[in-house]
Amino acid sequence: MIFTLSLIVTGLVCGYLLFIHFPFLSETYSKKKLSNLTIIIPARNEQENLLGILRDLKQQTVEISEIICVNDCSSDNTAEIASSNGAKVINIENKPCEWIGKSWACFEGAQASKSEVILFLDADVRLAPSAIEKLLCEYTKNRCPISVQPFHTVVKPYEQFSLFFNLIEIGANGVTTAIKGKNAGLFGPVIMIDRLTYFSIGGHKSVRTSIVDDIDMGRVLNEKNIKYKLFLGNRDICFRMYGNGLRSLAQGWTKNYATGAAKTPLSLFFLTFLWLSSLICLSIYPVYTFFTADYYAFAVYFLLYTVAVVHLLKITEKIGSFAKISIVLFPVQLLFFLYIFFVSVLKKILRREVIWKGRKIKLEK
Repeated sequence: MIFTLSLIVTGLVCGYLLFIHFPFLSETYSKKKLSNLTIIIPARNEQENLLGILRDLKQQTVEISEIICVNDCSSDNTAEIASSNGAKVINIENKPCEWIGKSWACFEGAQASKSEVILFLDADVRLAPSAIEKLLCEYTKNRCPISVQPFHTVVKPYEQFSLFFNLIEIGANGVTTAIKGKNAGLFGPVIMIDRLTYFSIGGHKSVRTSIVDDIDMGRVLNEKNIKYKLFLGNRDICFRMYGNGLRSLAQGWTKNYATGAAKTPLSLFFLTFLWLSSLICLSIYPVYTFFTADYYAFAVYFLLYTVAVVHLLKITEKIGSFAKISIVLFPVQLLFFLYIFFVSVLKKILRREVIWKGRKIKLEK
């Protein structure tokens, strides 16, 4: 019992170290045009999402030089919706076989852009009216690429299963940790970068074979000793992930997770591993000691379970609108996470294909 308790307490401390600092975009301080800006939205079958993001862009407090929607072989009305709502549409077809995911669409959009600053936005991102101004202000202050993980808006019950994926995506990237060092990479939904830097590193062409292009673009920036800053979206920048059902959620996280985990810095990997290990123990031992009538041990484990829940409640409110009951019952979410993670690892080892947006993708070695 002493070893188990030591592991749990150590893991909970690691969890605290992983999630101690939450960098949000600062308040705006200027109403003037800060930089000429091109927004690029890679879109494949995004007719349900595009209208929302384009409406948000029309309501921004700063001027946007141009909006480019790159229609990536869509079979729906993506191009028509983008064009009728003021975006310049670039239709791309015959995608080169070595280009994976949205990288080709992003690169084609960047080549067609004319502005000093480029902002890549996923179609499912939603923006408060001051969001672009805050992004430009942060860019102006830091003079480096910036990237934002949006606040996760949870709508349907099955979307609660993204809880641990979101937490680990943020913690294992070093955004919220007490440990100083280079981050694992960028966040794909929101990337702002100046044109000169983007093309000097090869842009998305340098990560064209990567499933986790956002992480690998951060890796390229790290290799070139180009600093970048990461932020959380708070209520200014949000998105709804995998709103098309549990299957799409499982496919999306399976595609990303094993590859992303392999690129996590070693120190953050061990912090995350110990934190998850403690939560796994807390999912098992309170139940085990209750049914074996070891009520003293049960009381101790239940107290630690409560500590874990309180911590999860505190940190999840900053990253998404997850229901409190799903956090209290976190072992259910954790079991789903472990299942998808091991499926992802197995597919990666066996080099099996995964399906995403109608395309077959072979996981990286």
